[in-house]
Amino acid sequence: MPSWTRRSDGLTLVEAVVGTAILGSLLVALLMAAHRLNVQARRSQARLEACRIADELLAAWWPTREDFPTDSSGPVAGREGWRWRTSTQAGREDARRLGARTVALEVFAPPAPGDAPGQAAWAAAKVEILLPDDEEDQP
Repeated sequence: MPSWTRRSDGLTLVEAVVGTAILGSLLVALLMAAHRLNVQARRSQARLEACRIADELLAAWWPTREDFPTDSSGPVAGREGWRWRTSTQAGREDARRLGARTVALEVFAPPAPGDAPGQAAWAAAKVEILLPDDEEDQP
């Protein structure tokens, strides 16, 4: 048998390159999946925190509904980077028939580490509340 037809126990260059390409593709896929999982987990934690903040804000504002901030915004006390905003929702005839108005509370999360600079804050939670209208405003 000629020497050029004998096969040794090692890998050929083509086999090594193909194996390296497959392993590289798997590594890239794993890194991308890990990144997506990390982003999803971070956003989920932010949503949980936003729900806690919304609950605390509503608990503080509800006893004095006359002073409930509508069409207003501000920072969340004690939580750096978090903001809230309230806005009256127009066109809610069901609420009007009940003698109330709908106010939306949105809680905005601070930018996460690794986010692009100047990236806009995102609403991590939004709650719509029915507030009774003042009796003098009733028809």
